[in-house]
Amino acid sequence: MRGGTSLLLILCALASDVPGPASGLATKGRSALDIVHPVRVDAGGSFLSYELWPRVLRKRDVSATQASSALYQLQYQGRELLFNLTTNPYLLAPGFVSEIRRRSSLGHMHIRTRVPTCHLLGDVQDPELEGGFAAISACDGLRGVFQLSNEDYFIEPLDGVPAQTGHAQPHVIYKHQGSEQRTQQDDSRAPGTCGVQVSPELERRRERWEQRQQKRRQQRSVSKEKWVETLVVADAKMVEYHGQPQVESYVLTIMNMTIQSAEQYAVPPCREG
Repeated sequence: MRGGTSLLLILCALASDVPGPASGLATKGRSALDIVHPVRVDAGGSFLSYELWPRVLRKRDVSATQASSALYQLQYQGRELLFNLTTNPYLLAPGFVSEIRRRSSLGHMHIRTRVPTCHLLGDVQDPELEGGFAAISACDGLRGVFQLSNEDYFIEPLDGVPAQTGHAQPHVIYKHQGSEQRTQQDDSRAPGTCGVQVSPELERRRERWEQRQQKRRQQRSVSKEKWVETLVVADAKMVEYHGQPQVESYVLTIMNMTIQSAEQYAVPPCREG
């Protein structure tokens, strides 16, 4: 395995006995929601299927050398977006453990022999805007985060509208609230930092210092491989909200998004596994 940071994920769900409904990422209360209809396409952009993650891909084993790939296309605000994605073989370590605990007992532990193949990483391409990374899970529709012109966007299935055979499943795309706030702040921000006027010479000196520090960190970490062992706990309320069968996929979707987003700003970049 190439150098970087690898992840061993252990999901421990403190479950109630009520399965609860499945639900997507938080979209309630958002005014700027765009409805899109993603489809799977081939390398030439020709339509393949409305089924976003077909059974033939679900049955494949995941390995660093043999990962499944998929291309998705959708129309967003009059532009055609193309998602070029590949299974993330480093999300879970071999022997990933999922443990369900109930109030009245110790619960049971499930050690997976097959890692889910539907958690994907890659990039999104736009003919007009600058593309960026994408961390999407296709286990049940497309859920995840992607970047356009250095702004973060979320995608998820439209709540309450299940997939239908022969039709594109509607999804919603919305901008991350932090991106919206940064855009507003950038438009109204006064010169300087935190209201303090900084001379151009001091700003240049600070930038040169940051560049030197970044170069030193890169040189120190080139050949080092790091492992991160992570315990993620979904409490009873989360299990009840999302449903016991769906909560594991939801948590892995969040982890896939979180790790990929962190890689964009980490020095050196992380490698999950």
